[in-house]
Amino acid sequence: MISISIDNYKSYTRYCDDPYNLSTPAGNKKALLQCLYAVGLFNNANYAEAGNVLSLVPYNKYEEELRQIMTPSDYAYYLIMCALATFSRTALKKIDENQGMRIILEQIPILNGIIGEFLSSNYKQVFDRLTKVREAKTFDIIFTSKVESLIRRIMEKSIMQYCLPYKSVDLNVMAKTLNKNLIDLERDLVSMSSSEVIRAKIDSQNKVISLDNLKILYLETEDIKLKAFKTTLENGENFIQELTEIILRMKMKKEGLILKSEKTSKETDSHEMHAAMAGDYDIDEEYD
Repeated sequence: MISISIDNYKSYTRYCDDPYNLSTPAGNKKALLQCLYAVGLFNNANYAEAGNVLSLVPYNKYEEELRQIMTPSDYAYYLIMCALATFSRTALKKIDENQGMRIILEQIPILNGIIGEFLSSNYKQVFDRLTKVREAKTFDIIFTSKVESLIRRIMEKSIMQYCLPYKSVDLNVMAKTLNKNLIDLERDLVSMSSSEVIRAKIDSQNKVISLDNLKILYLETEDIKLKAFKTTLENGENFIQELTEIILRMKMKKEGLILKSEKTSKETDSHEMHAAMAGDYDIDEEYD
């Protein structure tokens, strides 16, 4: 069981939120901090970041030191559950193929193989295991307080993964595949639809969900940094194009290819010269 005072979570999280504090230590001290930080994130329901931090911990290498706050079993339960709830298929494969994690999972039959079953869409086996996970961690106060939320997220991912290839799905077949009661499945689908996790039409009478307009919102998340970079790049290209046009017009007037009144020409030349100077371009060197 995690042996950290609950009152200290905020302190751990605040301390580790500073990248310098988390990156400066080396070896076992850094691993200890990462585990503390991950538990704090988990307690705040930041499952994706908690899983990312735990996946970077070389637990096998520093097991002796880390046991004082997190046993190998705790490490596996926290990482695997966070990963199943929030990681992409590619990230899940990396966890599943990690040799260090495989060594730990060999000692935990409940979790051993669960990622592979999820990736292979063996949902009945996955949720049978999750029921056992709930029972196995009953006395872990931190984990127990979040386990229902995690299982719900895993269920939503399973439903989306199941529905994605189809235009329509028989709810009876889906309920059997997911090992869920039909009424509970309908309730989950209505909840997901109302919260816009998915967008689909549910025919309760014929027990069919229409996926013609299915929209998996989790797959539409765009990298904010990438979007900002693209916008900046586009703005830069537009600026260069506009400045090039100004310089070309000035060169054409210089060669007498454009005729304007003296007053208009002077005003335009002055305006365009200021624009060119703002871009630090040497007009003569650029085009001579």
